[in-house]
Amino acid sequence: MIVDSLKTLKIVMNNPISRNVLRMGLKTCRDSHVKKIEHALAIFAGEGTPHNVSCHLYSWIVSAILMVSGVPFDVDFEKLRGYFKDPIVRRGVVSVLSGIGRHGVTKPQFLDAPFLVVWNYTNACNLRCMHCYQRADRSALNELTTKEKNESREGPR
Repeated sequence: MIVDSLKTLKIVMNNPISRNVLRMGLKTCRDSHVKKIEHALAIFAGEGTPHNVSCHLYSWIVSAILMVSGVPFDVDFEKLRGYFKDPIVRRGVVSVLSGIGRHGVTKPQFLDAPFLVVWNYTNACNLRCMHCYQRADRSALNELTTKEKNESREGPR
């Protein structure tokens, strides 16, 4: 069931109409620096109000898409609204949706901004993770000491 739902979602998201709706949301709201789609997600979460008729219509479309696409996944929409109250979550979702709007659903997915940033504190790792891209069997020559790492986390004094 979940595989069928994901296939359906991919078909819907790769649809030219859906991608155009997403691309419309990449423009900023009038008198604001916020993208329409981010503002629409805030409205869905109850964290904002439409600025004008265009904004109201776009937020209605986004809410309808969320409601329809969430049904096959048995989404708890109150939890989803709570989740979208966080502006950082909205920005992450906007980054993913922007990538889908511009490039379609791809593998790997092309995004407009980094979704995850990893800072490796050490190259010395005794794990052999299948997903790891790094040869991490011993410390690098220019690696920070433990004291330097702790100081960098605490910030300048």
